[in-house]
Amino acid sequence: MVWSSWSGFGGMLGVAGLLAALALPAPEPETRAYGKHLVAKYQLPASSIERYAALAAGKAGHEAPRGNSRFADRVPWVGPELSAGAGHNPYVLVLSVSGVATAAGDVHSEWQAGWEVHESRNENREVVLAIPGPSMLGVAAGERVSLTGASGPVSFRGQRDVSPMLGLVHMHNLKIDAVQVQVWSGMAALAWPAARVSARALLATLSTGLLLWWLAGLRSCAPPANRIPPANSPEPRDPASAVDILLPGSTAGTALPPVDAPSTSHKTRVFEALNQVLTVGLCVTTVFDDARTSDTQTDRQSPAAGS
Repeated sequence: MVWSSWSGFGGMLGVAGLLAALALPAPEPETRAYGKHLVAKYQLPASSIERYAALAAGKAGHEAPRGNSRFADRVPWVGPELSAGAGHNPYVLVLSVSGVATAAGDVHSEWQAGWEVHESRNENREVVLAIPGPSMLGVAAGERVSLTGASGPVSFRGQRDVSPMLGLVHMHNLKIDAVQVQVWSGMAALAWPAARVSARALLATLSTGLLLWWLAGLRSCAPPANRIPPANSPEPRDPASAVDILLPGSTAGTALPPVDAPSTSHKTRVFEALNQVLTVGLCVTTVFDDARTSDTQTDRQSPAAGS
């Protein structure tokens, strides 16, 4: 089997690329973007997590309820103040909850998120948003569970000082041990129809292309297989029976290519044409002019008479 040096080099590159793609670590899943910028990220304190566990168990907390709050959780968590407003709208709150399933079955939760808007030094107002209940079905007892949910977008007029808020409404079959709140701002970039290609997948694709190119080169350089001519194909002419015809001034060895012998039907047509020409020519009748003939004879006899 014969192939060029370039195709062999391409084959080696393809094999090396596939080995490198297998050796690369698998890409980690990217965190979903809920906005253009991640403004802040908070881990709730242990005191808030203990209170959530007590609420899930049906036990009321010992803290004094927040006055005039519209949260179902009378003592919602309130985060640090942020400067928000024009040029950075809208804002989205993302909740991440993790824990251990207390029994086999489904895990359900319901939360409220929102904002405390500081209108002035002495006036605040609440914006309460529902987070669609993050849940997980068919978990085993003691299984580690992670739930994520997001609130709807909120835009603020002008520049405001605001604080994120979070409250628990209902929790079933989950012992919470960690709660995280993220603040996103701006519109999230639209996802393209095609998924992002990782470096590992790109390298594997290029290596596969090089291998296919190498295999195609091997196939094209392989000697042709012996083929049986079709039954109606003309028989090959014996080179030894060809007659070399030399042109004037040419030397031996520079012969014209052999010419195919005319077929029988062609010979028959030639002979018939020649026969017709000869037959027609022989049958032509010559008509002499009588007057011209007599004048010619008189001219021939006149010299004899004068002499």
